[in-house]
Amino acid sequence: MKELPHIRLIKTPLSYYFYDVNKNQLIEVTEELHDFLSSNDERKMNPKIEAAISKLKSDGYLSSQRPLSICHPVSVSLAHLLSHKLKHITLQLTQQCNFLCSYCTYAPHDFTTQRTHSAKRMSKETAYKALEFLFDRSEDSDMVIITFYGGEPLLEFELLMEVVANAKEMFEGRELYFSMTTNGSLLTLDVAEFFVNNNISIMVSLDGMPKTHDRARRFASSGLGTYESIMENLRIIKDAYPDYYSSRITFNIVVDQRFSTDKMHSYFSGNEMFEGNGVSVTMINDGETGYEVHSISDEYLISEKKHRFYALLNKYNRPNIVSRISKEALQSEIVRIEGSLIASDMLAQETPHSGPCVPGTKLLVDVDGSIFPCERVSETSQAFMIGTLDGGFDIKKCNDLLNICRLTEEECKDCWAIRNCKICAKLCDNNGYLCSELKKSKCGGVRFGVESDFRLHLSLRELKSRI
Repeated sequence: MKELPHIRLIKTPLSYYFYDVNKNQLIEVTEELHDFLSSNDERKMNPKIEAAISKLKSDGYLSSQRPLSICHPVSVSLAHLLSHKLKHITLQLTQQCNFLCSYCTYAPHDFTTQRTHSAKRMSKETAYKALEFLFDRSEDSDMVIITFYGGEPLLEFELLMEVVANAKEMFEGRELYFSMTTNGSLLTLDVAEFFVNNNISIMVSLDGMPKTHDRARRFASSGLGTYESIMENLRIIKDAYPDYYSSRITFNIVVDQRFSTDKMHSYFSGNEMFEGNGVSVTMINDGETGYEVHSISDEYLISEKKHRFYALLNKYNRPNIVSRISKEALQSEIVRIEGSLIASDMLAQETPHSGPCVPGTKLLVDVDGSIFPCERVSETSQAFMIGTLDGGFDIKKCNDLLNICRLTEEECKDCWAIRNCKICAKLCDNNGYLCSELKKSKCGGVRFGVESDFRLHLSLRELKSRI
């Protein structure tokens, strides 16, 4: 049986295309050729179509080549990478938090697949071991990054200061960066002075205006909202250290898809407190919160589509009121999509999908000295506990995570979205083991997302040619 070309057909309101998986390009074609490729009906062949196909094939398009096997190319060098090229380590200074956010992965609730907040804290000995672990395995990395995480890491500010001092001494002569994720409630002038003097970047969680923020982010001790406390701290730091504030403080918004985002967009677009700061958006992750099944409201969808449309108009200098968040998100999305469509030759015979990160690119060390790929995975899952500070890495587990694509190898070989698959190993975690059925359940959503990316790219291309 003749193998079909490895392509995906796409139609927009203005034209017809196919995505060539081997060449990693979107090619515009006539409606007639598009119809033929869709049906693969030889009865529709005519000299015009035959000539077009012949030309495309001579240029390397319409190949039926699929990978023979699915394997990440870093597999063969993973042990060396983990021994010599570590560069980013996240230290979980504490599992305690002074907030009790309703959507928090670590908040106690009935549906959790994660640990919960606890009184556990990282000892000095464990922190120093983590630095030594990084130092011993980063000799080939010019740049080293140390991130502080919790719970709320500023509950362990003294330990944080000691780690910074020790790291600066240990990594002297190399590029060393520090960062931290914080809820912002414990930021003081003394803390800020230390951060300024040591060039530490921080990301503050802030969900928007008071009512929106306080709906979910409350003090654990009193149940009261936290907005005013955070904003007072930020104003003091902004007044005392304006350059540091604008260059080293970013904000993360957690969006609840049950509500309209109109006020959130206007809040961050028109507030002088965020003029020079990066602002990112995170969606509440179902299955890891105490919420009921987290439905997406019509208000949310309408709001986001409206702001997305305004951002698209703004890109082509059409006068409109555009949300800063939507504008920056759109630009970031365009850059990402264009970067994913770099022309190629053929798919390699041994090809992975693009989802998994390389273990060792970033690590989380928990309060007990156990090692995980990052802070997003479940610390209760044995599949993601890839080592300890005392015992080193479990290379087999690291390779299993790197090659998560092997769970669905035959399906991946024939998937047109293989180059752009974003399935993280975290999404395949079924109570401590990596599950092929769980992975396959995510494939439809991935392909929908990739095609949506392509449609955005094509829409912009078409608009540009007509404006």
